[in-house]
Amino acid sequence: KSVYWKNGRDLLTQDKIDIEARATIVALLQIDAMQGGTVPTQQSSEPINIYAGTNENAELSNFANRPFKANYSTLIGDENYEFSGDFKSVEQAFQYAKSMFLSNFKDTDSNNNILEKIKNTTSPSKAKSLGRTLTTLNSKKWDNESQYIMKDLINQSFEQNPKALEKLLATGNATLTHTQDKTKYRELFPKILMEVREELGGFEQEQMMIEEEMRARESQPTQQTSEVESLEMEGAAQ
Repeated sequence: KSVYWKNGRDLLTQDKIDIEARATIVALLQIDAMQGGTVPTQQSSEPINIYAGTNENAELSNFANRPFKANYSTLIGDENYEFSGDFKSVEQAFQYAKSMFLSNFKDTDSNNNILEKIKNTTSPSKAKSLGRTLTTLNSKKWDNESQYIMKDLINQSFEQNPKALEKLLATGNATLTHTQDKTKYRELFPKILMEVREELGGFEQEQMMIEEEMRARESQPTQQTSEVESLEMEGAAQ
C-alpha cells in the first residue's frame, strides 16, 4: 500500500496496475524456469558514476539528448497537477514541470516568458538556469513532489528511447553514483535511476520470457499432430 499511497492520496493508476500484472507474470515464469533448473543471473560490477559535467556516462544523465513526449499528471489533495509536451532532455522537462506549482496571481507574464524559453531551448544547462529564475514557485510542494516527477520523466524518456534503454540495462546490477552533485540528488538521482533500470529491465526480461513461452506453446500442437500422424500411419500399416 505504501508504494501507491502518499500524503493521503491514492497513486494507483492503470499504468501501475499493468506493471503489477507484468511483474506477476514474470514471477510465475521465473518459478517455472527455476523448476526446470534454469535460474536467471545478472553480473555485478564496479560502481558507475554518472555526471554530465565531467562527461562520465553522460548518455545516462538527465542532460543527455533523449527526445521524448512527456505526459505527467498527479493528484495532490483535491487538486490535479499536470503538464505535457515534447522535450529534448529530462532536465528540460523537469524544469518545465515547475509550471505546475507557480502562482497564477503574480508575475504571470514574466514566468510565462521564462517557461517559453525553457520549452524552446536545446540546452539542458540553460533550461536548469532558467528554471531557477521562476518566481512565485510553491517551493514546499515542489520539494515534496520533485523526486516523483523526476522518476516519472526518466522512466518515460528511456521507454521512448530503446537504444538509450539498452545502455542503461547494460550497467547490469552495478551501483550507480552521482558523486559530484552537492544537492539531495547526489543520493536521489542514482537511486531513482537504479529503480527505473530494475523496473524497465524486468519488463524487457518479461517480454523475452513471454516470447519464449509462446514459441514453446506454438510448437506443441505441431508435435502432437506429428504423433497422431505417426499413430495413423502405424495403424494403416497393420
